[in-house]
Amino acid sequence: MNLHFNKNIERIEATPEAYNVHLTNGEVLEVDVVLAATGRKANIKDLGLEALGLDLNEQGKIPVNERFETAIPSVLALGDLIAGPELTPVALAEAHATC
Repeated sequence: MNLHFNKNIERIEATPEAYNVHLTNGEVLEVDVVLAATGRKANIKDLGLEALGLDLNEQGKIPVNERFETAIPSVLALGDLIAGPELTPVALAEAHATC
């Protein structure tokens, strides 16, 4: 298994023997299997956090305590909005913990 970080796929061509993965930098990889994982940032720009008086931390995330409460205890944040792994199962577990 080879991992290629910070690479962008332009297209993938299937051949009878393998896949040719064409990267945007001109590189072509011949592989048996392709798994592409894309990064993303939480879209919190227009949530009105400033109007509530909530500040983001240095990573651009909303600080919370162990109960996912923000600086305003009645406002909770979880998942991609807070520090930690940006994974769906983690966000689901956090949501269940708040119930």
